[in-house]
Amino acid sequence: MRILILVTLAALVGSAIADDKPEPAAKSAPPAAAAPADTKGAQDANSGEKKPAFKPPAGYKVKIHGWDIVYCRKTPVLGSRFEKEICMTEAELKEHLAATDEMRRNKDQSSRVCSGSACN
Repeated sequence: MRILILVTLAALVGSAIADDKPEPAAKSAPPAAAAPADTKGAQDANSGEKKPAFKPPAGYKVKIHGWDIVYCRKTPVLGSRFEKEICMTEAELKEHLAATDEMRRNKDQSSRVCSGSACN
């Protein structure tokens, strides 16, 4: 994983060095065509902050663990006074939230099931 990141960074540095040389094809492109695509990037560049594409639900904090971005929250442990910090990647968190929603829907559905003579 680290080797892949180092190779990617080396490629980016190499392309940045190659971009320092002027290209005649870039001058022939009309500046008006490039303006709409650059305005969104300019707004992000003006703010100076990188915003993550995934916004975690309330209670989760964004942390960097190794080379990954993880989302952590503290949960109480039964029989203990200490909280345990649980961290998940974006994919794991989305899967966890989907499973939680499904359990909630199943619980709501089972509580609505009518049984006995009161349903008639």
